[in-house]
Amino acid sequence: MMTHVKNALRQLALRRGFSITVIALLAVGIGASAAMYSLLNQVILERLPVTSPDELVAIKASGLKPGNALQGLALRQGTDPLFSYPMFRDLETSQQASSAFAGIAGHYDFLANMAYEVEVSYENGALVSGDYFSVLKVKPALGRLIGREDNVSVGEGHVAVLSYRYWRDRLGADPSVVGKLVTVNTQALTIVGVAPESFEGMIRGYDPALYVPLTMRWAMQGELPRNDANRQAYWVYLFGRLAPGVSREQAEAQLDGLYRNILTNVEAPLLQGVTQEQAAQYLAGRIVLEPGARGQASTRLTASNPLILALGVAVLVLLIVCGNVANLLLARGASRAGEMAIRASLGAHRRHLVGQLLTESAVLAAIGAALSVPIALSILNVVTTQFPRVVSGGLVAAQGSGVMLFAAGTALGSVILFGLLPALSTGRVDPAAVIKAQSNRSPGGRGMVRFRSLLATSQIALSLVLLVLAGLFTQSLGNLARVDRGFDVDPLVSVTVSPVLNGLRGERLESLYERMRRELSSLPGVDSVASVPFPILTELVIEAQVTLAGSQAADGTANMNPLVSPGFFDTLGIPLLAGRDFTDADGRTNPNVAIANESFVRKFGLGPNPVGTTLTLSGRCAPQGAVEVIGVVADAQHASTKGPMTPQVYTTRAPFDTCFSSRAHYLRSSIDSATLAGMIERVMRDIDPTLAAGVTQVAQVVKNRTSNDRLLSLLSAAFAGLATVLAAVGLYGVLAFNVTERRRELGLRLALGASPRRLGALVLREVAVMALVGGAVGFAAALGGGRLAQTQLFGISGSDPLVLASAVGVLCVVLLVAGYLPVRRATRVDPMQALRAE
Repeated sequence: MMTHVKNALRQLALRRGFSITVIALLAVGIGASAAMYSLLNQVILERLPVTSPDELVAIKASGLKPGNALQGLALRQGTDPLFSYPMFRDLETSQQASSAFAGIAGHYDFLANMAYEVEVSYENGALVSGDYFSVLKVKPALGRLIGREDNVSVGEGHVAVLSYRYWRDRLGADPSVVGKLVTVNTQALTIVGVAPESFEGMIRGYDPALYVPLTMRWAMQGELPRNDANRQAYWVYLFGRLAPGVSREQAEAQLDGLYRNILTNVEAPLLQGVTQEQAAQYLAGRIVLEPGARGQASTRLTASNPLILALGVAVLVLLIVCGNVANLLLARGASRAGEMAIRASLGAHRRHLVGQLLTESAVLAAIGAALSVPIALSILNVVTTQFPRVVSGGLVAAQGSGVMLFAAGTALGSVILFGLLPALSTGRVDPAAVIKAQSNRSPGGRGMVRFRSLLATSQIALSLVLLVLAGLFTQSLGNLARVDRGFDVDPLVSVTVSPVLNGLRGERLESLYERMRRELSSLPGVDSVASVPFPILTELVIEAQVTLAGSQAADGTANMNPLVSPGFFDTLGIPLLAGRDFTDADGRTNPNVAIANESFVRKFGLGPNPVGTTLTLSGRCAPQGAVEVIGVVADAQHASTKGPMTPQVYTTRAPFDTCFSSRAHYLRSSIDSATLAGMIERVMRDIDPTLAAGVTQVAQVVKNRTSNDRLLSLLSAAFAGLATVLAAVGLYGVLAFNVTERRRELGLRLALGASPRRLGALVLREVAVMALVGGAVGFAAALGGGRLAQTQLFGISGSDPLVLASAVGVLCVVLLVAGYLPVRRATRVDPMQALRAE
């Protein structure tokens, strides 16, 4: 074996140009695949950094859940991950469940205004039950973690565990924080510990800054009514750890029996306002256990996932690289046929020759895999810096052991793909060929020539697939950039605050909002200021039942934007088409007014004069009683950067309203958004230094929301360009080699009177056959790829004829360019030199 390795290194040094080319191709192909796998691994495949994560299960329930999630009516149907607090406590403490589970835990997310000494910030928080950390089997980095003793009674448990990220980034990893106080939503909590470094909670991507006992939920969210005894208030996420030797199916059956018993004997008698059919669906509910190793609410591994598509694109590039390398090795095998024949004549067994050649391929692959690491890291660095929101929580530009194993496995697979057949072909030699002076002929004869042509044809097909995907993603991104959202995002900056979490109510709350409006409006360059309860373009939608005057039942549903301030439409640049805007007087004396958009008017048939229409809205924070439509505005996208315009109805805010704990203020300005953001931060510190404010440029929000689209467009375009060049090089190599092999034949044809043009046509025929076959196969594969990518496209079909035609046209031009030199060489063969060489 060592002899084979030494000989392989010697060959690498003797053929430096060949070796450098092969190594560079493999480094690029393996590096691209490893980078995409690293992204996929971090976002989807990576398991939670806890002890024995495969023992964890996420607990869900099927069936109908009539009740409320927060304050509005909810008929939750299907498999749902939320449970009521009483149901959680029943399942958690049941002796029946304890034999199947090592523990059951609950958790819930919340928004936190955090203040530690002079450090104030607006963070995500997690409310966790007493067994949360023990079920996950994590150990603290500092101090202790939350336990059962902290979750005894509702309203008790004034302790907090900081995340490692918050402790390191905000508090400078100060070891003396344990025992000190942190103020969270007006509540003084004692810091008892710091979570381990790699731990980010049970919900991937959420990354809370602190953990607080679940019993503190109503202290952390003082704006919500206490519902710890309400069995139709669903808000707790549940998970568990299986007991040793218990399968998921066994645990599911045992927990389901307990759950159904509680439904039948405890909760069913409490149901109100439901039909017999709904009650039957409620009682048919069952417990469903799903694998919890990757956390809860984790991204699904589907073929249309953008990272799966990106990995697929990278693998296609790697296959093209392997085809190119195989062609190079076959060409090198032809040049070494004499060497192999001499070795065979001196007694070398075929298995030794094949082993030597495979070792040479393995050495090339090993070096290529080693050099792929910096290439993969470079690609990851581009993604982490240019696309920070591909997933919430961000990505790490590093490769763990799993990714390194993937690279090593890819290298090994590449050796089999590009090295095995050339080694078998080159190792199959006839020593008599040396005597006949035919050793320069291609090993394998016409069969190997056909195989090399098949490789080039496959590269053409794969390149067409990549060109089509690149065209689709690029066109989709262009459509997103050109979409009319109904308002101009570039001059907008938002300021989100949650004063309700800090305990502000009544006059103090109104005074704060009024001061914010006044001082933000007075900033240089600010044209207007308006506010809404939650930020736009964040996928948050509140749905309302709409009943027109005179109707006995709801006429349909529409998205509702409640509690909109006067001037909101002017600030966002949404045209007022009829009627009037909200005024301050509406909020004080007449809150039962609404403004509808064009889609709302069309859906509910309000006619050419909708102003004055009376309707009723049912939903969270909706006005009570009849509502009068006072205006109509143009359609605008509020929730999503994609999708069609939806029916929207806007309502105004009455003074002292605390239906939402936060409020987003939007500023339209004529100055640079980044400069304005700095001024806003200074103003907010002057207004209330204890109130955390999130300042965001709306254009950046749009950029973040389209990260997946931009990532797919960039990667597919880059990989498609690389693949097309590689396919062209591969085609050129095959044609050039074939012309060299057929030199004698071409010389004879010229000597017998064939014209140079006819010889060129022979070579062009090869190009045409490979292009037609590869193009047909690639076209069919591209249609399939387009269907897979359809969910990631915007404003374009996966089989768009213009994109397909453009991809075919680009590939045809590239193939003609690649075939030009071999055709030119074929037409310039000297008959006498060709015959004399033989």
